[in-house]
Amino acid sequence: MMLLRILELSFVALWVVSFVTQIAIPLLRGIPFFPFFRTKTTLAREMERVREDIDQERLRGRIQATKLEAEFLRWQNTLAASEAKIEIQTEEKGET
Repeated sequence: MMLLRILELSFVALWVVSFVTQIAIPLLRGIPFFPFFRTKTTLAREMERVREDIDQERLRGRIQATKLEAEFLRWQNTLAASEAKIEIQTEEKGET
């Protein structure tokens, strides 16, 4: 009989703790009920955000590399045009 009473009190205590942690506290904080079951979903969302951040940083790196390459090609073309001008001017003067 004593064992049944202990089990009954344990069940009631467990029910009260579950109610408080899964319903009452989330209700007061304004978050969804049963956060215990949402932990995996929350972690999955966080992992997705981190992966998106990594992808964004990779794209930023590619953009920066492409901008540097474009600047280099612009500089190279300007240099080649200057050399061609000098070559044309020397040919006009008759210098070789």
